[in-house]
Amino acid sequence: MYKKILLSILLALSLSACSGNTALTAENNGERIQMKTGDTLQITLESNPTTGYQWTVFDMDETILAQVGEAEYRSEGTQMAGAGGEEIFTFKALASGETVLSLGYHRDWEEGIAPVENFAVTVIVE
Repeated sequence: MYKKILLSILLALSLSACSGNTALTAENNGERIQMKTGDTLQITLESNPTTGYQWTVFDMDETILAQVGEAEYRSEGTQMAGAGGEEIFTFKALASGETVLSLGYHRDWEEGIAPVENFAVTVIVE
């Protein structure tokens, strides 16, 4: 568990050190993030699609921020059935402005049921 947290922190620090890239994890939930037009934002969240749950982008201003491709799923290095992993979302800053980027962890076929987890950050693009 601690190894996974340490690896997530090191990944976030290494990507943040690169000009134009920001890496976030669940620990960044609720934060305000500053970016420049053209920068990328990567969000990595724990996930286990074998349970039917997955992260979905619920809200963002698509004139300011755009999702790049589909979310990528990485397992935790085991092939055991039911093993979890993480979903990785990538976004690109398109234009100046401010938007709240929110994601929910839910089963998309269950209508009217709130997500079991939420993640949101305020993104400010200069």
